[in-house]
Amino acid sequence: MSLPKLLLRTFKPLTFALITLLIYLSYQHYERSQALAKSQSQDNVKVASALVWSQIEATFAKVDLLQESIDSNSFDILTNQILANSYLYKSIALYNTKTQYYSNFNDDGLTDSSQASIKWHSFDGFAHRYAVSTLYQKADGFWVFAIKQEQNQSPIEVWFEIDVQHTTQYLANLKTLDNGYVFVIDKMTGQLVFHPNPARIGTASISYLGGLQDQVEAGETRGQYDYFYNGNLKKSVFSAQNPMGWVFVSGTSQTDILFTSYQISLTAVVILALLLLVFSINYITYQLNEALSELTRAEDIAQFKHDLKIIFDRFTYHKGVQFCLYDAETHYFKTIDFHGNSKSIFHCDRLPRVFESRGLNFLYNNKHDPLAQKLHITGRHYTLPLYHQDALIGVIYLKSSFYAFEGLIRAIRDFSEVALANLLLTKKGGNGRCPYRP
Repeated sequence: MSLPKLLLRTFKPLTFALITLLIYLSYQHYERSQALAKSQSQDNVKVASALVWSQIEATFAKVDLLQESIDSNSFDILTNQILANSYLYKSIALYNTKTQYYSNFNDDGLTDSSQASIKWHSFDGFAHRYAVSTLYQKADGFWVFAIKQEQNQSPIEVWFEIDVQHTTQYLANLKTLDNGYVFVIDKMTGQLVFHPNPARIGTASISYLGGLQDQVEAGETRGQYDYFYNGNLKKSVFSAQNPMGWVFVSGTSQTDILFTSYQISLTAVVILALLLLVFSINYITYQLNEALSELTRAEDIAQFKHDLKIIFDRFTYHKGVQFCLYDAETHYFKTIDFHGNSKSIFHCDRLPRVFESRGLNFLYNNKHDPLAQKLHITGRHYTLPLYHQDALIGVIYLKSSFYAFEGLIRAIRDFSEVALANLLLTKKGGNGRCPYRP
């Protein structure tokens, strides 16, 4: 078996097999991307929870130290040393539970509305019982949450106010795939406690209010949650298993997961597009050959003209077709009506130069073509002279505002020449001489 024949036989099945393989590989890669996104999200939730808890837990000893030293002369010194040696704390405040008077060491006050909005979530520590506040905003615009020791001996409480934006910088480095991130929600208020976008901190969490809250309140401490944000499907995992009353969420968009496998998918789409292109060309070629074969079966000039117009209607965008015969003996151009009757419309002793060209003549006007002027062919058009050997036997005018496919127009022109020449010879009686050749 020759190589061309082998290639033609195996082209289609091999192409289908390749596309099927690429689709399968894309699906497998997508499944792996989903599994990787889930695994990274679960790890990010664990790391974020451990990181935040370690910072809170490290604060317990400092809270105990200052709470026990609240009446001593060393309280101010210890407080200033703690603030000077750590960027974690925005301020250290004192709060009188009896008078509800608030003061802090950095002179960044607290508005009455912020103070009234504060709620506490209590839990047991190693030595005492502690509480973490809900998020609240200081007078200078910074968002903080506070840690205190729950005790009944003194009306004065020591609050360690944690700078949320400082902690967010650490969590922002926890990524799921390329664009996923970690954020933390206070389930008591539905506010975002941590978020990579500082502008979102303190605002209501769309994902929590959109359905995650129902899962958490139903008793789920960890699991998966999908939601829509800005028209994108987000796939995430969450964990509410911590003493702070917070929900840690990590995930990424479906687009990010799909993007990791887009190269294989794109290759499959390109191959499929090329295959469709090949099929389209084969289909058009087959249909064109079938239509052109009708020209050879035309029994008279009227049918030939009718079949020729059908071909141009099916395969080109045009604004009109005009077909003329040329009698080289009388030098007359003739039009053909629907009944096959010819009518001489133009006498031409010397053919216009445009008829001497065997190329595809796409003209913008009829300035140098008196026959086109006679037929009122204006604007952009194709002029397609038809020859038998070296003699002109006809001409086709095709009104078209744009270029058509050159191969298509050339095929119609060439096949029309052969079919018309054969028809004229047959009509003359088969004497081997074209009736319009001198």
